[in-house]
Amino acid sequence: MTSGESNFPLNDSNFRIALSYIYGVDRKQEDVYAYVQAPWEFAIGNPVPPAQEPWYDESIQMPDTDFDMAWSILQAAGYYVNPDDNWLHWTDGVRDIKVRNMEVWYSTGALYWERGPGVGFVRAFNEFISYIGAVGPTMTLKPQTFYTLVTQLMIYRDYDFICIGLTGLGRYVDWLYDLLHSSTDVPWGWNFCGIHDPDFDTWTEIILTSLNVDEIIEAASNVQYKFVYELLPWFPMSAGLEFSTVARDDRGELMNLIPMPNYGSQNDWSWMTLHWKGDWPGGSYSRALGDEPHTLNPWNEDTLYGWQLLDRAIVGLLGVEPYTLTNIPFVATYYEVEPWVSIPELGIENGAMVTFYLRQDVLWHDLRPVTAYDCVNNMRLMREYKPGRYSSVWSMLVYEEADGPYKFTTYHSSPSLYWADYVAGTALMAPKHVMDAVEELYGGILVEWEKPYEKPYSDLGLGDPPAKYSFMKQIVGCGPYIFDSYDFSLASGHVVKFDEFFVSAPVTGGVVGE
Repeated sequence: MTSGESNFPLNDSNFRIALSYIYGVDRKQEDVYAYVQAPWEFAIGNPVPPAQEPWYDESIQMPDTDFDMAWSILQAAGYYVNPDDNWLHWTDGVRDIKVRNMEVWYSTGALYWERGPGVGFVRAFNEFISYIGAVGPTMTLKPQTFYTLVTQLMIYRDYDFICIGLTGLGRYVDWLYDLLHSSTDVPWGWNFCGIHDPDFDTWTEIILTSLNVDEIIEAASNVQYKFVYELLPWFPMSAGLEFSTVARDDRGELMNLIPMPNYGSQNDWSWMTLHWKGDWPGGSYSRALGDEPHTLNPWNEDTLYGWQLLDRAIVGLLGVEPYTLTNIPFVATYYEVEPWVSIPELGIENGAMVTFYLRQDVLWHDLRPVTAYDCVNNMRLMREYKPGRYSSVWSMLVYEEADGPYKFTTYHSSPSLYWADYVAGTALMAPKHVMDAVEELYGGILVEWEKPYEKPYSDLGLGDPPAKYSFMKQIVGCGPYIFDSYDFSLASGHVVKFDEFFVSAPVTGGVVGE
């Protein structure tokens, strides 16, 4: 839930802090549970969700409901109930302002807000007004079209409260820069509340550019403290539990269901270890997608649904430990992020370099070895073609180089720890020999490479695919499943177990990231 700051009283931090006592975490939890009826969604008292450890500071929390504390905060700030109209007013001894009625907007049909914490927030505020002996102002919950919400939020910034969900935050807090840095207070920027705070600017810049984990943790904690106890520019409501499955101890063990705080549905462990009792992971499966993918070309597929299929064939260099959500070795056994004294003559003086070391027994689906040269080529393609989906990867990428077949380094024009994850997630997009053939045959890898999900591998001029994978198309990865087909009429795709993926277990233990 986000509060506008253009109009009184919502531009008064005292009023906003009082709201945190009017609708405390305890009442939020009651309303969330009343709608969800399960512990999968839970109230939060901090803008950073618990999933984002170690950046999440558990000691910083919004309070439980306390009408008396809320009223004392408001009175100390100049609010009072005017006996002439029994309405909440504010005065500084010279001016006297009657506090206006306020609206809470939500997207029409969004039942979570309509029946859960959205209506709960409104109910609590109106109860508080009665508690202090006033008849107003009142707060109402009002549905709006999605278009209205987006334009008022992203362009005009003209609203009281808008109920929104922030999704896809990942495991890091770099998103705090987008929502709190003054430079992003522009139309279509993510600083919805118009925050211009020098401390937030300094701390979010550290979060975005520092290579020191401890420094980022401290800056993130500072942001959370000032956010919760001093400014409260928006009102955090809830986060969710998702789930991942992973086989522990040995490959023959049944999967375990692991609750993961808002970071589960896209975790590859669920699919890598999926199997029937008494059988090995793998086999084949068909998946019905929630909506149509666009291209099923990994370089420009921009839908969640397309990647629900492509992700089974295309994996990253690093895994995610399902309990701690930290990076662990996978195709890469080690990585490091270091400062890079760049190229002053090009205006690049403060950059970062990321080096990965690869394991030596990984195969592409056509049974050719995965090497650093494949990774370097994928980074080159990022820089040259600049696919929109991957702007975070190529925007600061200067160049890349391999040091032998199992070590490579990327160079970036600004410092950030997050480059490691951006590179790790895209370095295994496709084998070099496949993409070389695609460029030669079709003249490009984006719109030129149409329907790779239909085109047979043999058309690439690289020979036939392995006999047992004779169905192979031009989508070639090194993940646990080989892409077989997609039927648009059924909105269903089919993938087949890649036996060679399961020959040896992934590297175990914690990956070292410096």
